[in-house]
Amino acid sequence: MQVVAQTTAACRRCGGTVGLTYETLPYIAVGPSVVELRNVAVRRCSACGHMGIDVPDVRALDVLVRCLCGESTSVVPRLEYADGRWRILARTRSSDGR
Repeated sequence: MQVVAQTTAACRRCGGTVGLTYETLPYIAVGPSVVELRNVAVRRCSACGHMGIDVPDVRALDVLVRCLCGESTSVVPRLEYADGRWRILARTRSSDGR
């Protein structure tokens, strides 16, 4: 997680400072499908933890996830929104073979 900027907005729940980060988060799509979204903008209050997530082009994302789930794969796909479209990222194997 990387803090990119502190916004000047105050939290609507507690009035605390809201920070902006870009994170990799799980996304539970239609059906039993889960993918990882990379570099998604997350706004989180530093005092109470309330957060908001900006997921661009949700309709296109859901279509892509449905297509990926039609393929028989045991790995959780990693997706990134870049240049105005969702992209599937290659998954590298860790040292433990996963």
